[in-house]
Amino acid sequence: MTIENKSGLVALSTAEDVCVLAIPDENVGMVKVINFGEEPKKIITLKCHDTSIAAIALSQDASILATAS
Repeated sequence: MTIENKSGLVALSTAEDVCVLAIPDENVGMVKVINFGEEPKKIITLKCHDTSIAAIALSQDASILATAS
């Protein structure tokens, strides 16, 4: 489950061998990161800001997550 995402915020890794998705979590200021490359898929939630997430980006290999509020 995610928070209402009217801006359509999402980040997806672009490396051929990595499948990671980052989306706003249902809790304000938090991001849910889902690694589909692991079995079973691994889901973590990160506290990034005290206010709503305004932007999300992942590096190509998903080793770096950048957010703004």
